[in-house]
Amino acid sequence: MTRTLKHSWLRAAFAACLALFGAKHATAGEYVPDPSRNNGLHLLENFGLGLVAENYIGRKMVRLDNGDVIVAGEVPARSGTVGTTTIGLVRYNDEGQYVAWSNPGSNGYGGGANNRYVIIPNPLTDYYVVEVRDMVVHGNQIFVLANTNSGPILNRFDAVIYVFGTDGSFSNGFIVDSAPASARTVWGSALAAYTVNPDTPSSSVELLYIGSRKPGAVEHIAFKRYSVGTTTGILHSWSENTIKPSIGACPLSIHCTASDIALGSYRVENGIPVIPEVFITGTRIDNPDVMSYVVQLNIRPGNLSVEEIGTFRVGPFNTRGRALVVDQDDLFMVAEADRACKNGVAVSRFSTFVAAPTYPTWTRHFGGSDEEAGFCNTPPFSHLQPTDIPFAVALQDGKLAVAGHGYRTQAGAESITDGFVTVLNAATGALISPATSAQRPDVPLVYYPERNSVGDRTRHTGFKDIVASGNGTFTVTGDARYPENYAAMPWLAGKRRYTTLRIMEAGPEIFANGFE
Repeated sequence: MTRTLKHSWLRAAFAACLALFGAKHATAGEYVPDPSRNNGLHLLENFGLGLVAENYIGRKMVRLDNGDVIVAGEVPARSGTVGTTTIGLVRYNDEGQYVAWSNPGSNGYGGGANNRYVIIPNPLTDYYVVEVRDMVVHGNQIFVLANTNSGPILNRFDAVIYVFGTDGSFSNGFIVDSAPASARTVWGSALAAYTVNPDTPSSSVELLYIGSRKPGAVEHIAFKRYSVGTTTGILHSWSENTIKPSIGACPLSIHCTASDIALGSYRVENGIPVIPEVFITGTRIDNPDVMSYVVQLNIRPGNLSVEEIGTFRVGPFNTRGRALVVDQDDLFMVAEADRACKNGVAVSRFSTFVAAPTYPTWTRHFGGSDEEAGFCNTPPFSHLQPTDIPFAVALQDGKLAVAGHGYRTQAGAESITDGFVTVLNAATGALISPATSAQRPDVPLVYYPERNSVGDRTRHTGFKDIVASGNGTFTVTGDARYPENYAAMPWLAGKRRYTTLRIMEAGPEIFANGFE
């Protein structure tokens, strides 16, 4: 049965979106901006402060059970030393409209009494949230991991977990790792939250932190494990922050960093499900060799350590592990891959079974460039070859969506940066989302520039996170940046704003959200 869009504005918006991305005759498999969310345009966010010369840098996103999404990133602090930064949260519903925070206290503002935004105060006047690294939601609690620095000469470096309620309330910030030194030697990377026994409603909740520490000349993976107060949001440490130089076949002499963590199926012991499987990914550097890895942590209830390690899986050489997602018996690692000319993306599938081979069942490379050196470094060819860097991955209905950004140089002008998403078949690794002829026909990687309502590209974009948002759609977040030569409003040159965008598969599935 043929279906049509009844509403003329939806038809127009959808047609405009396809035209903007060189897909006037879009085919199934091609992912396009969803016209039902913000008319298919990037949704920019500067926390209601208008055309101010400040940076609002979107980093991480979670999706709630009701379809709302929450975005976290770095925003200007509302008090303290000029230029200091803190954490800002904003929440949207499925249509991209603001959802007011119901209990933000003094940290809420914007939209009159509607409390559109949450911005927490810094503990010191000279304090900087350098980067929001991860955000997870469990029940009615939100956990945000950030790297910070502070002190009169910025000589204290911390990894901090901030605990919020989904109503916007702020519980506290907990320092996970710290180093009072002249250079940063601790880095927070990722979090995972889980119920110890999902069959028991009153079962305790635990939070697992991974990061990196550099006590000497070499970085090592670090862990910390917490129990969580289900009503208070207080984190109770189960173990001291512990370096694990054996994880990932990393002796003390080899650099090893952690970048992401993912949870698998719950293990069953004596007929009771206890603690899910835990996997991490990162990078092992043993000059000149660089490779990504995935390793399983065998964490058990009542055992405070993470000493027991499962199978170590080796990713492709010359790759750096970036992101990880698990689906029952399979896990998928996304890595930044060194290529002959410019870096690109590698996606690998592994089995979660301990007895499985340590190498991936398939690996797919795309993005970047394998042009020969003479073409790679010689204008105008060098300006045509982008560097593509992945940051996040999401899994839905047997499809993997990888998000990141690509940038390329221009002769006599600033580099062009655009966010990308590539969608793959999770079972086979086959590429689903094709590149359009208006972009790069040689690479199955689709960019989503930020454009205005008449189709003009106005800002650079970079995607840092992606979530499965139901009905076959994916939602990305990151930031949009004004050009360095923004003559229209010079004070905004180079400034950044949160951005979110939802994409959907063209063809019959454009009606997945109920338009007909």
